[in-house]
Amino acid sequence: MILKKPYAFLIKHFKIIHLTLLVITSYIAYRFNKILDFFSSYSKSSILVPENAAHNYISFILFIAIIIVIIFGIIMYRLMKKKHKPSSFYLATIIYYILLFIGVVFAYNLINDLSFSTLTQQESRALRDIYTILTVPSIYFIVISLIRGIGFDIKKFNFSKDLEELEIKNEDNEEFEFIVGTDTYKYKRRTRRILRELKYYILENRFFVTIILGSLVAVLLIILFINFNFTNKTYKVGSTIKTDSFIYKINKAYLTNMDKSLKVIHENKVYLILDMTISSTTSKKEILYPENFYLKLKDGNTVKYKTSLSYSFSDLGVTYKGDQIDNKDNHYLLVFEIPKDQTSHRYNLKVYDTSKIKNNTIEKVFKKVKINPTKLQEKPSITTASLNQDLSLGSNLYGNTKIKINSIKKANSYEYSYDSCDSNNQNCTTKYDFLTPSNPSSQAFLIVNFDLTVDNKTNLYNSLSSDELSKGFFDRFAYINYKTAANNISSSVTAINIPNQSNTILLEVTNIINNISTYNLEIKTRETNYLISQNNS
Repeated sequence: MILKKPYAFLIKHFKIIHLTLLVITSYIAYRFNKILDFFSSYSKSSILVPENAAHNYISFILFIAIIIVIIFGIIMYRLMKKKHKPSSFYLATIIYYILLFIGVVFAYNLINDLSFSTLTQQESRALRDIYTILTVPSIYFIVISLIRGIGFDIKKFNFSKDLEELEIKNEDNEEFEFIVGTDTYKYKRRTRRILRELKYYILENRFFVTIILGSLVAVLLIILFINFNFTNKTYKVGSTIKTDSFIYKINKAYLTNMDKSLKVIHENKVYLILDMTISSTTSKKEILYPENFYLKLKDGNTVKYKTSLSYSFSDLGVTYKGDQIDNKDNHYLLVFEIPKDQTSHRYNLKVYDTSKIKNNTIEKVFKKVKINPTKLQEKPSITTASLNQDLSLGSNLYGNTKIKINSIKKANSYEYSYDSCDSNNQNCTTKYDFLTPSNPSSQAFLIVNFDLTVDNKTNLYNSLSSDELSKGFFDRFAYINYKTAANNISSSVTAINIPNQSNTILLEVTNIINNISTYNLEIKTRETNYLISQNNS
């Protein structure tokens, strides 16, 4: 392929080319000023930004115009270097419009994101100032383009004279061979020569190049810092998220398809569980509505949290079910039901922040949270345990929570004593009373003496009231396990507190255990499964 070098054309049409450049740079400055106006307006009143609003401020033509100027700068810089004429203007053009291009891309993404997020006044003012700084140099490039376009003479820079001295030579209009094919040798040789010349140029101008690159890196780092930490911030598990009405902290996130008894809840569903600390931002109690949270799935659909699965996940904490939340730390679980084919290792959560009114329409603003849930172990292995043995429930979910079963006895009723005193708490007498199963014909008691330590740093501890600590523990984790002729049975128990006895509890179980030789008290969690065997003999 035979092409002509462009130098003769550029020299011959030097003025008209710079007048064209003047038009393009003026257009860029005008459109970039629109972006500046947006940030200025936002910093004053936090204007409501509709979805895909970036198209109103940034057009595709703007991107093309900036790219054209960058390409022009590269070509003209090459020409001036060849003719040994001042080239700093074109080098500055390349650098500035690259920075401008980065600024436009950042602004485009940010304005679109502001349809569901928001900026603080401090952040918006900082962006306004940055884009003001980026706008000012455009005046210089417009003016110089005008001067060179009309051939205006400036002292010490007589460009008309310089233009004449460019001297169109035969070589500037000569044909050169451009080979399309497999002649790679010439291509590689030319590439090596270009790289070598580039190396020499960088070494000769190390200081200048270092300043330019340093400035580029600094600006880019500032833009990225503002983007990720303020304007386009994405929260993650462990972060504190402050909104108009609530302060949230997502402590942990779990993914499972099993309930607390390790049975599959639904064959075609999985469940994302968020362990959260929630408090109101005011003294007024607030209700957390399902519309406050949207979990985005792989297919683009969203789901809200459910309130109907509190029993299935009671071993992990208390599921939120419309409680009024005060300004103290409240510990709740939010449970999201997800189709099994939408299972992922990462989810995006939108948390409602505030509402804004624009054109008589209320629009909601959300904050983004990236969720990387921990997949809970499907079924722990069964371990045979004995009385008086310290049993750990599992460090991942329950910390240092431990229990030791000291004794287990069967009974059809339970007698206990208590002190009855007068209104002045004097003249006390000891009285006796009985506890019986709710259905004596089909149920019996296991009288269990134990030592229990619940780690106060766990969500389990936060979900158990102090007066119901033992009952809550056994209701969640205790089962009666026995064999029949046909099956191996594991059934839940109902725990009953005994007045004035903190280390003894009654477990209401089936009276079938009276007729079998061996049964097990089962302490089962998502991490451990202990069987404590008992004989009826």
